[in-house]
Amino acid sequence: MTEEQKNSLVPPVSEGDILKDQEVINEGKRNDGVIKYEGYIIFVEGAKKGEVISIKLEKVLPKFGVGSIIKQEEEGE
Repeated sequence: MTEEQKNSLVPPVSEGDILKDQEVINEGKRNDGVIKYEGYIIFVEGAKKGEVISIKLEKVLPKFGVGSIIKQEEEGE
């Protein structure tokens, strides 16, 4: 994420975007997975830390987004 994007709070994604092969870096307070894409936080229900998944962006807000799993891969494949 560039400094300009951080200052203007313009997300690097749009609703409906597909992000492939994203690693879940953490789990949130509600047991949802957390992905960081170009510095932008995306919460994904049902994702677990360490998984590599593909997601569809369902909601995009200035500070974070919400996505859903469209494909789940086993690590190491």
